Amino acid sequence: MRIIYLTFTWDSKMLRSAKILRVLPVFSRNIHTFSPVITRTQRECNGFSKKISFSIFRNVTTQSQSFKSEEQTNILPASSNPTKGRKTPKLSLDKALYRLDLDVKRTGRISKRDVLEVYNEVLRLGSVTSSQALMLIRCCGEFLPEELPSERTVLVNSIWRTFEETATPLDISHFNALLKIYLENGHKFHPTEFLAKLEVKGLEPNRVTFQRLIAGYCETGNIDGTGKILEHMKATELPINENVFNSLITGHSRTNDMESAVNILDIMRNAQLEPSADTYSALLCGFAEKGDKENVLKYIEDGESHGVYLMDRDVLEVIYTLTIHGHTDHIHQLLSRLRRLTGYNQDAYNVVLRLVNAGQDDVAYTILQTMTRGTMPDGTLAPVGYFFLKQLVNMERPVEKILAIAHDLKEKQLNEFALSKLTEAAFSFNRLDHAKAFLYAMREQGQSIRTHYFWPLLVAYGKQGDRAGIIDTMKMMQDMSCAITFETIADYVLPYLEGSDPLDLISDVQELGYQLVPVVSPIVAHLLYQSKVDEALAIMQKYPVKLFSVQLVRPLVSAYIKTGQLNECMQLLQYMVDNTADSRERRFAVDYVGQFLLEYVKLKNADNLDELLKAMASKGLRISSPTTEQLHQLMKGQVSQSVAQLLDGMVTSQIELPALESSGSFTTHPRDMNVEELESHLLELRNKSMNVRGVLRHLLITHCRLKNKERALEIKKELDLEGFRYSGGMYAVLMEMATSMNDLPLAMQYKSQMEMTAPEFIVDAHKIINLASLMLENDQLSDVASMLLEYSHKMGDTKIKEPLQNNIWRLLNTQAAKGDVEGTRVLSDIIFDKNFAVPSNQLMGALVKAHLVKNDIAGAIETYQGCVTKHKFTPWKNELFRKLIEQEDSENLQKVIDLSSSVHGELNTLFELACAFLETDRVKQAKKIIDTPGLRARMDRIENYCERCVRESKLTVLENLVTITKDMPDIDRNVVFYQLLRAYRKVGDWQKALDVWTAIQEEGVMPHGQTLRYLAAFLQECKQPVPFEVPSEIEAEYRPQTSQAQKQGQGQSQLLSLVEMRDIEGAISEKHRCDEAGRHLTIKEYSNLMDLMLQQDRLNDAVALSSEMAQHQLYPFPPVLKFLLSRMNMMGNVEELLQLQKMLPDEVQRRVSFTRHLNVAYINSGRAEEVLNGLESPSTLPDDARYSGLLYLLRKLPEHLPRVEKLASTAHPHLYRTIWSYHMIDERYDSADSLIQAHPEVLDGLRVAPICKEALSNNNEALMLNLLERIKGRDRIGCAVILSYLVNLQCHNRDYDGALNTVMNRSKEAGVELFELRVAPLNALKRSLEAEGRTVPFEIPKASEHRSADKQLSSDSSSDSSGDSSSDSDTEKS
Repeated sequence: MRIIYLTFTWDSKMLRSAKILRVLPVFSRNIHTFSPVITRTQRECNGFSKKISFSIFRNVTTQSQSFKSEEQTNILPASSNPTKGRKTPKLSLDKALYRLDLDVKRTGRISKRDVLEVYNEVLRLGSVTSSQALMLIRCCGEFLPEELPSERTVLVNSIWRTFEETATPLDISHFNALLKIYLENGHKFHPTEFLAKLEVKGLEPNRVTFQRLIAGYCETGNIDGTGKILEHMKATELPINENVFNSLITGHSRTNDMESAVNILDIMRNAQLEPSADTYSALLCGFAEKGDKENVLKYIEDGESHGVYLMDRDVLEVIYTLTIHGHTDHIHQLLSRLRRLTGYNQDAYNVVLRLVNAGQDDVAYTILQTMTRGTMPDGTLAPVGYFFLKQLVNMERPVEKILAIAHDLKEKQLNEFALSKLTEAAFSFNRLDHAKAFLYAMREQGQSIRTHYFWPLLVAYGKQGDRAGIIDTMKMMQDMSCAITFETIADYVLPYLEGSDPLDLISDVQELGYQLVPVVSPIVAHLLYQSKVDEALAIMQKYPVKLFSVQLVRPLVSAYIKTGQLNECMQLLQYMVDNTADSRERRFAVDYVGQFLLEYVKLKNADNLDELLKAMASKGLRISSPTTEQLHQLMKGQVSQSVAQLLDGMVTSQIELPALESSGSFTTHPRDMNVEELESHLLELRNKSMNVRGVLRHLLITHCRLKNKERALEIKKELDLEGFRYSGGMYAVLMEMATSMNDLPLAMQYKSQMEMTAPEFIVDAHKIINLASLMLENDQLSDVASMLLEYSHKMGDTKIKEPLQNNIWRLLNTQAAKGDVEGTRVLSDIIFDKNFAVPSNQLMGALVKAHLVKNDIAGAIETYQGCVTKHKFTPWKNELFRKLIEQEDSENLQKVIDLSSSVHGELNTLFELACAFLETDRVKQAKKIIDTPGLRARMDRIENYCERCVRESKLTVLENLVTITKDMPDIDRNVVFYQLLRAYRKVGDWQKALDVWTAIQEEGVMPHGQTLRYLAAFLQECKQPVPFEVPSEIEAEYRPQTSQAQKQGQGQSQLLSLVEMRDIEGAISEKHRCDEAGRHLTIKEYSNLMDLMLQQDRLNDAVALSSEMAQHQLYPFPPVLKFLLSRMNMMGNVEELLQLQKMLPDEVQRRVSFTRHLNVAYINSGRAEEVLNGLESPSTLPDDARYSGLLYLLRKLPEHLPRVEKLASTAHPHLYRTIWSYHMIDERYDSADSLIQAHPEVLDGLRVAPICKEALSNNNEALMLNLLERIKGRDRIGCAVILSYLVNLQCHNRDYDGALNTVMNRSKEAGVELFELRVAPLNALKRSLEAEGRTVPFEIPKASEHRSADKQLSSDSSSDSSGDSSSDSDTEKS
C-alpha cells in the first residue's frame, strides 16, 4: 500500500492559482512508501501483462445486479397506527444504529425516518457514545438522497449541537466526518474558523482534515486558500494523495480555468501517480458544468486510452451535473455509455432521487427506465419505480403530473401497482389531498379499496382535531363500500374524539348506514378504560348488540378496580358472556368470567375476592376447572376456605378450553454422566463397598476419548487386576487413544488384542484410517495397503457411513508430502475403489501435490486435467497458480485458468487468480483482475484469505489486498481493516496500526466497535495515547463481532433473524427496506413475519400482508394461513375474508377450510342468519364446505336449531350429522339416539374428531365412551380415532390402567388393530408405564405399519397428530 510524500519548494507565487501548477512537479522529488493508507485506486483497466495473455478477460461475462423492484406492500405506513406504532417498545440505540449500518452497506442509503428515530432516542437518553455519534453524523449526507441537501445540513447541525450539549466525547474523526457531510451537502463553511474550533477543543488536525479543507476551498474556487493549506501540510510534513489533486481539478473548474484543471493530469503522472476514474470524473464534471459536451467526450476517450474506464456511477454523476446546469440536451450520448454493471441500479436509484430533489423529473424518469428489472417468483418481470413515485409525492408535485407518470408506467408495463404505491406514499408524507385523489383514481381503475387504507386519513384528521374530517372519511369509506371494523373505531377514531359524546358517533354511524356491532364494542371498551362504567352500561342497554367480549375483559377489570362499581360491572360481564360475538377457537380461551378473575387477581391479589365471587355466583356466572387451578397458583395456595368454596361452586365443565399436554419423566444413566460425575460416582460406590466394574468401564472409555492417557492406563491396570474381559469395542477405543498420542507400538498391540478377542468385530473406519496415517509416518506403506485391503474385505458389502474426508486427507497428504507419486496413487486407488470415500477436490489434491513436491509441473497439470475432465474437480489449483506465475509459464497458466473456469466459472476463477498474483508480488496484475466488470466481493472468501495472511504472517500481501479491493462492490471494509490491524499487532507496528485509523476516516468507513477496541488495546500495550473514545463492549450488542458471525447467518435473511428475535418493529422496518430496495421476500419470510404479527396481536398488519402476498400469487404456509383465518373469524372480519377469498385459489381455500372460517366469521359478527340463508340458495360448493361451521353455530346460538332441523328435513340431509354431533356434545343422548333411529345414515362417514376434541378439552371421558358405543361396529376408522383420544385423556388423568385397558381390550372389542391407533398416545402410555417400573405389554408399531392407517385417520381429523418413533439400542459403538 502506497502513499505519496511530496517535498515542496515553496514561494509566494504558490498562493496564486495559476502558479500552483508550476510548482506541483517539484512534489515528485521525494516519494516513498509508508502506511496502509490508500492513495487512489484505478477501478477498471483492460488488458494484462504483456508476457501473459488470458482469454478469460476478453470473454468474461458482465453481470449486472438485477433491480428487484417493489412488490405490493401494506398501504398503511408503520407510523400511522397510534397504538401499535414503531415507538413501542423503544428500540435499542445500538440495535437501530446497526440496522442503519446494514442499510448503508446493502444499498448505500437510509431513510430520514430511521435517522430521526435514532436521534430521538439519543435525546431521550441524554447521552451517546463516541462511536454512536460518529455513525449518526455519517448518516446525514449522501446516505440520505431522498432529502434536500439543505435539510440534511440542518439535521447534522442539530445533531452536532446535541453532542456538544451532552458533552459527548468528540475526537478528530468526528470533525473530519462533519467536514465530509458539509462537502456532500454542498454546505459552505470557513476552513479557518473550522481550524480555530479544533484549536479551542485541543484537537490536532490530521491529513484527512486538511484534505477536506482543501476540498472545501476548491468547491468555492478559492485556490489561494488551497495554497495556504498546502503550505501548512508541507511545513508539518503531512503527505498528500490523489484526493488533493482531484480537489484541485474541481477548484480550477470553479474558476473557469479548465486549462489548469487539465494540466493536473500531467502533474500527477510526473509524480508517478496515475489519474484514476475519480480524477477523470472530477474533470468531466468541470466540463459538464460549462455544457462542454465535446471535451466531456474527448476526455472520456483520453481516460480510456490510458486504461482508465469510468464506472457507471461516474457517468451518472456527469449526467447529473449536465442536467442541473441546464444542459439536458447533452445527456443522451452519455446514457449510451452506461454499461449497467454490478451495482448500477443502486447508483441510478440515488441519482434519480437527487434529480427529483433538483426538480429534474423528466431526466430522472429517463434514468429510471434504464434500470435493470428483477423477476418475480413466478418468473415475470417485477414492477419498478416505487421510490421515484414516492419522491414525487414527497416533493409535492402536482397530482395530475404524478398520475400521468403512473399511467405511463402502467402503459409500458413497468408497474401495475403504481397507484396503490402512490397512495401509500401520500399517507406516509401526510399529503392528504394527494391520498384522496389517488384513492379515487384507484376506484376508477377498478382496484379494490380496503378499510385499512383509510386509517392514516382518520389519524391525520384526528391529530388535527378535525371531527368533520373524520366523519367525511367514514362517509368516503361508505361511498367505496368499505366496512367499519372494531379496530377502525377503537384505534383510529375514538382516541381522537376526546370530549365528544359517544352517542353522537353512534348516530353518525347509523346515518351513514353502517351496522352497530363493530361500533358499540369499541365504544364500551373506550368508556371502561376511562372508568365510565355507567355510560358503558347505558350504551350497552340502549344498543343491545353482540359484543366482542374478548376485547372487553381487560377494560372491564380496570374499570371495576378503579370504580368499585360491582353490580354494574357484573351486569356488563353477564351480558358479555351471554351475548358474545367471539370465536371459540381453541387457541383463545373463552372463559370470560375466568379471564376476568385471573386479570383481577394479577392486579389485586385476593383483595375483596369474596365479595366479587359472591356477586358472580348470584348472577349465575361460571368458570372452568383449569381457571380455578390457575387462580390457586396465582394466589400461591393462600386461598381462604370461603374463597375456595365459592370457586368450587362456580366450576362447570361446559366451558371449552385448550387441551393440556402431559409431560413425561426420565432418569439419568451413568452413561450420560461426564467424567467428573463418573469419578464422583466411583468414589461413592467404593465408600459403600459396591461393585465398581461398570463405572470403571465407563471411565476407561471416557478418559480414552478425552485423550487422558495416564488416567486411562491406570484404570486399565485396575481392570486387568480384576480379570476384566475387554470387548472388541473397548480395545478399539484404546487403540484410538494410542494412535492420537502417536504411540504406534501400543496402538498395534491393542489392534492385535482386539482381533484376537473379537475376530468378527469391525472397528470404526476412522480409527483404521488414523492408524494408517501413523504407520505412514513411520514408512510402513506396504503394511498400510495390506491393512486397508484386509479391512475392506472384512466389511464386505457394508457401506461405510462415517464422514472420513479429513482423516483420509491426512493419510494421503502424509505420503504426498514425501513426493511419492506412485505411493500416493496406490493409496488413492484403494481409498476410492474400496469405497472408503468418494473422490473430492480435497482428496484428489494429494495426487497433484505429490507432483509439485517433485517439481514435476507437467505431471501435476496432467493429473489436474484428468481430475477436471473425469470428476469436475480442480484440486490444488491455487498452488498450481502460484507455481506457474513464479515460473512465468503463461501457456500452462492459461490452461489451468481455462480448466478452472469450465468448473467454477470465470468470475470465481478470477478472484482466486488475483490472490495468487498477490502472493507472488504481482500487485498490478491482481488489481486489474479485481477491476474486472462483474466481479463482486465474496466476504466469506475475502475474510478467510485475510485470516490466512495474518496466520502465515503475509503482511505485504494483506496490505496489497486492502489497497486493491477499495472499490470492489459489496466489500465490508471493516473486515479487511480489522484483519490488517491484527497483522500489525502481530509484528508490533503501532505506527502503521494508527495509520489504519486515519485510512478509515479517509474512506469514510464507519469503524465497528470491535475494530476501535482492538486498536486501542494495541496502542495501550505500546504505551501510546489513544486519539479516540474507546467504545464499550455493550455497544456491540447487535453487531456481529466479526463477519464470521455473519457467515453463520447467511443461510437466512436479516428479516428472519429479526423475526427469530421476536423484534416485530425491526422486522416490519426491514420489510419496508426490502420493498424500497426492490428485494422480494420469500414465502418463508412472509409466513414467519405474518406468524409473529399474529402472535403479537397485530391482526391488521397480518391481513394487509396476506393481501400483498395474494396479489402476487404467493400464499403463506398452511399453518400460518390457518392461524390468520382463525384470528379473522374470531374478530368477525367478514369483509376482509371475502376480499381475501377472491385472491386465494380454490386449492388453497380447500387446504385451509376457508369456507368454515368465513362461516364462523359471519356467526361472530352477528350475521348467522346469512350463513343459513346461504344454505337455502344454490351453490357449487361441496357439502362439506357448505356445512362447515354449523356445529359451531349451534353450540354458540342454539336458538337456530329449529331452522337447521328444517333445512335438514328439506334439502340438506347431511345436516343431520351436525345436529347429532351437537346433541352428543351437549350430552343429550336420548335426542341423539332418536335421530339415529329416524336417520341411521347419520353414522355413515361421521367426523368424530370435533366431538373427541370437545370431550378432551372438557376432560369428559364419559362422552368418549358414549360416542364409542354408538359407532362401534359401523365405523372402524372412527373407532380408532376415538380410542386414540381416549388413551390420551386417560394418560393425562394418570389413569394408566384405564389406558392400558383401552389399548388391550376396548380396541379389540371395536375391531381396531394396534397399528391403527395413533402413535403419540401409545408412546405417552409406554413412557408413563416405564416411569412407574411397569412392563409394557404391547409394542409400538413400526412407521411402515402406520402408513395406511395414518392416511385414513388424517382424513377423519384435522387435529394435530404426529408419529413418534424411537429406537433404543444397547449396542456399544466403537
